[in-house]
Amino acid sequence: MAATILFSSLDKLVPVNELPSIVVKYLHGMHAIESALSTFLSAVNSRDIDVSRDVLGVFDAHVGDCSCHMRAQMLWELMEYARTPGNVEWMEQVGDAIRDSTNKAVDLLANIRARKGRLRGLGLSPACTLTEARVFDKIEGDKFMALLDDAATSDYSYGSLATPDDVRSPVLSDKQELNFSDAAPLVSESLVASLDHISITSTADSGTSSPSSNSSSKRKYRVVDGDEWDLKDRTMIIRFLTVSRLLSLKKEMYLEVGPPAYIRARTNPTAVYMEAEAQILKKLPDVTIIPADRTKKLMLVKEHEKMQSYLSQVTANWICKLAAEMALSTLMRSSIITNSRHISCVASYTSILPIRAEWFASGTPILLLVRRFCSKGYHNTFYRVKANSTAWAASPAPDRVVDMGEQGWFAVEYVPMEQVLSAAWAHTPHFIYISNSIDGSLSDFYDRLVDCNQERLGTHAPHDDDGCGEHVEHVKSVLEHNFSRAVMHFFGQHTQYPFTLPGQRDGYDAVAEFIRDTLGADAQEAFRHAAHTTNDFSTASTRVHTCMHAYLEFPAVVGRQVSAMMANGDKPAPFGYAWAR
Repeated sequence: MAATILFSSLDKLVPVNELPSIVVKYLHGMHAIESALSTFLSAVNSRDIDVSRDVLGVFDAHVGDCSCHMRAQMLWELMEYARTPGNVEWMEQVGDAIRDSTNKAVDLLANIRARKGRLRGLGLSPACTLTEARVFDKIEGDKFMALLDDAATSDYSYGSLATPDDVRSPVLSDKQELNFSDAAPLVSESLVASLDHISITSTADSGTSSPSSNSSSKRKYRVVDGDEWDLKDRTMIIRFLTVSRLLSLKKEMYLEVGPPAYIRARTNPTAVYMEAEAQILKKLPDVTIIPADRTKKLMLVKEHEKMQSYLSQVTANWICKLAAEMALSTLMRSSIITNSRHISCVASYTSILPIRAEWFASGTPILLLVRRFCSKGYHNTFYRVKANSTAWAASPAPDRVVDMGEQGWFAVEYVPMEQVLSAAWAHTPHFIYISNSIDGSLSDFYDRLVDCNQERLGTHAPHDDDGCGEHVEHVKSVLEHNFSRAVMHFFGQHTQYPFTLPGQRDGYDAVAEFIRDTLGADAQEAFRHAAHTTNDFSTASTRVHTCMHAYLEFPAVVGRQVSAMMANGDKPAPFGYAWAR
């Protein structure tokens, strides 16, 4: 599996009878790496994207750390990296080397089966010294790993992903690379969660609270060492892409009827594994896999947890390094807490501060999709959101980092479906900002999704835009609203951590204290205003819009998905997730 290749030392001795399962494990791992690379490389050549399926959306990992908006920006940064000459070539070379190793693994597996457990003639070490690394070398896996160890041959610059009509900011090209060695610590010393035993039954679920102490099935989660975010580290890039893709597969959303209704998400490691096996057998018809070769469910869950922990830590490290460029590093480090599942989480409000600033610096294009319930159904409406770097730069620094924001900081433009499907800009990666809206609370929105509530609350089927006065008025409200303030209110009022803090400490109080100690009383007051002021853009009121999810994708792909939902009469669907049956 991918974690075996990308995270392990491979020094474990291999019993002869387990040789087939080791080779099958390598086939799975190389398949995962090759799939991630090929998908990413196809996205780099955006003129050739297939809008009938997810492209960059396949890297929208489910981790349970409420950091989707951060990983969207991380993937944007990787796309910019790949636009620089020389940075795609090594990925293509790695892909070729993996395919060669895969072919050799197929031959080795056939020879192992033919010899029925005898090592003679296989060219491997004696049984007493046979390790996973020796098997990996036999299929020449060391060759593609050597390509990852090579130093990067070129730097990369920003600005290559500008959409045709975007005015790009010069800010990012002037930024200096920082060697911020103290940005790596990921755990707040004052609020680190205890590494207690935790029930296996919740391992792949997004539920974040620890199980009770008398749980019948307990074990310890493995602590995973995380990478630093460094685009000169090829192994880190491959790990990030591969892990992100694996954690985006087979995501399911459950709609709990309540009352009040709510949603929860989870992934299915076993289903991911079996789907990969089917793809391997289709691609490699000479391969035979028997039940004894398959990885056990417990090990699949452990690998899944390891990847979630790894990705959360890399995400936390990335936000620390980004924050260092904005004098926010101390705040960011103090607001990162690691829970008992070894998931590192950044406080909701503090995470958006450098992200919003980066939108101005990098010119990240944003596509806002608002799913709005009127009294007769729901509407999907797209808006392009463009950061005004000139207006941002005119605001006093460093206060602008925590300022709620002025109306002119972002321009919001309505775009019809036809443009989302076919315009040139729609084939450029965008930060996709999925929003829900209803005249009521977020719980009211979810109540409307429940099938048995339709007669009482109204249908959840699509409603035509034409002739709907409620829709027209709502579009007007979105075009006139202050997008910056809406974002700051949402992330201020969102639950700051997706788990209970040690000592039952209130997350809002903890974040307020972090901000006061690092940025001062004025910044603390700005947070309290964002978190506690009544407004139309909070998590408690969705009159204009709130935020459900964020990820990086081509607008044309999202437009195609929305168009299909409307044509099928589907209720609002969770993007990137399937409704669990």
